[in-house]
Amino acid sequence: DTAHKVRNGNMDWDAGATAVETATGNIKTYWSAYTATQMNATEHQLATEAERLMRAADEAKAELLATLRRKDKAALDRFVLERLYQMIDPISQAIGKTVDLQITEAGVAYTESDRSSSLAQIIMMVTLAVGVVALAISLWTTQIGVVRPLLGLVAAMRKLGDGDFSVVLPGLGRKDE
Repeated sequence: DTAHKVRNGNMDWDAGATAVETATGNIKTYWSAYTATQMNATEHQLATEAERLMRAADEAKAELLATLRRKDKAALDRFVLERLYQMIDPISQAIGKTVDLQITEAGVAYTESDRSSSLAQIIMMVTLAVGVVALAISLWTTQIGVVRPLLGLVAAMRKLGDGDFSVVLPGLGRKDE
């Protein structure tokens, strides 16, 4: 891109040389970060091939940088016409294959993640349903075993309080509260 911009007059020679140097540094930084990631065997093989092609292109990149520093238009024209795409295209293809593989792997990871999420949702719904059933049983048991007997006792105590001593207190034979 820089070679074309300088050649077309959209960028001056010094800015072009700086852009190539900056791009070189960025590529090294990003490539180092990428190669430090976990890769499967196929991705590692593709990355190794791309890296081999990048090292082979270092000579051409050095030639471009020297041409930009010399401000040699004829040499830049020759470089763009005879060397640029022969250098870039193989690297682009190798990196493109790596990107394609990563997209495929991302799709697989998404599918696995989606399945895990669906399973987690099912487990959550079943747990919620079991919790609701347990709560209902607990409330029913409390109603039958505690609240009804207490309400019967309260009603009998009110009758006693009103002076009706013929009331038989319910639950006297029970062995709980």
